[in-house]
Amino acid sequence: MLSKFSIIFFGFLVTSVMLPPFSIVDGDSEIKGISASIALDRSTYPIPSELNNLEISIRIFDPDFDKSPNGIDQISEDLSDEPGVGPVKISIIRGHSVVLGYAGGTSSNNGKLDSKPIEIIPSEKSQIKQFGPIMETSPTSGIFEFDVVIKNIDGPESSKCPVSNEAQIRFDDSTALSRHCILQGDIILVEFTDPSDVSGNPRTVTASGTFTLLNPSPSYGSSSEKITASKTVRIGHPLTLLLYDSNLNLDSDRAETYTLDLIQFESKNIRTTLGPVGGFQNEFNPKPSALRETGDNTGIFYTVIEIPRTIDGKRIDVNEKIEFEYTQRGLGAFLAVHQGTYSSKLTSNHPSESDSINIENFRSTQLDEITCKNMFVKIFKYDDSPACVKPKTAEKLIERGWARPNP
Repeated sequence: MLSKFSIIFFGFLVTSVMLPPFSIVDGDSEIKGISASIALDRSTYPIPSELNNLEISIRIFDPDFDKSPNGIDQISEDLSDEPGVGPVKISIIRGHSVVLGYAGGTSSNNGKLDSKPIEIIPSEKSQIKQFGPIMETSPTSGIFEFDVVIKNIDGPESSKCPVSNEAQIRFDDSTALSRHCILQGDIILVEFTDPSDVSGNPRTVTASGTFTLLNPSPSYGSSSEKITASKTVRIGHPLTLLLYDSNLNLDSDRAETYTLDLIQFESKNIRTTLGPVGGFQNEFNPKPSALRETGDNTGIFYTVIEIPRTIDGKRIDVNEKIEFEYTQRGLGAFLAVHQGTYSSKLTSNHPSESDSINIENFRSTQLDEITCKNMFVKIFKYDDSPACVKPKTAEKLIERGWARPNP
């Protein structure tokens, strides 16, 4: 089954290959005929958090490097007159840029990221991180793919970023007061210098994507908001927690997991996290033992727990209403609680379509039971889903027509 990336990229290639030679004028360059192309796995990326990295996939289509009809080829060719520097350049841009490194060259290294930027001298550029050769996805495909891991601190400097000790090690010009991070609206730019297009001349092709907090909070206060879900539960019976947050979907090629410490548990006698930091994870008997994504690219995470009779010697009453809390980085997240074991029907119209969200199933398990803690008010967003937000945030959302008040 083709992935979303494969379908988009395949469609682009078919369009390119089936059309006759043509000319495209873009700025000061003129592209003639069919030549190399480059693609990212997404057009927008969630901003990686301080604790979790983002992984992006980059694909290059260049039949010139498909030299062996039976074997896996690779792009392993330094830039002309620049030994040790690969032809693929990966940068993050916000006015000025940070070069994350170069790929497709003959060698690799664990060099630093370039944020000066350095002088355009090959001997200096070769010291910047080199990812090395890029492997073909299959014999005769002419498609070459590699992944890049991006940290939250990998963006340009800004006073909005916290001081990072790791930046001193990661960047070429960092100091004890370095403030690097990725911010809303930053752009990732990938440039591939094709050594020879159909006319025999070198040409640079590009692809770009934007970093964003999906559904960012419009409030002027904290950049995060707490969402809650409550449920009258039965002691010792399975309880499914479903968390939908596309900002946690940092890798579109694999199902990710996150610690259960992201979820706060509160009864009338105890408040703790569900994870190991809270100290009582085993009491909840979670299966799986972390928030696990339901598929490679769904942004929906689940676990099944059991409510114990006591926690830390403190009793939980039969039919007591329990509250679960999650701090989101935008307003797009949703937390649902379902009495029973996990089923794909909770998140999909069809069990086989794990990446298709059935919002009605997803939220109907507990809409009527959502209550908000002190200092928060309940609103209904444009899609009629509830959220607990601060009063000032509620005012702004309602004022802008993005939400309606709780009747």
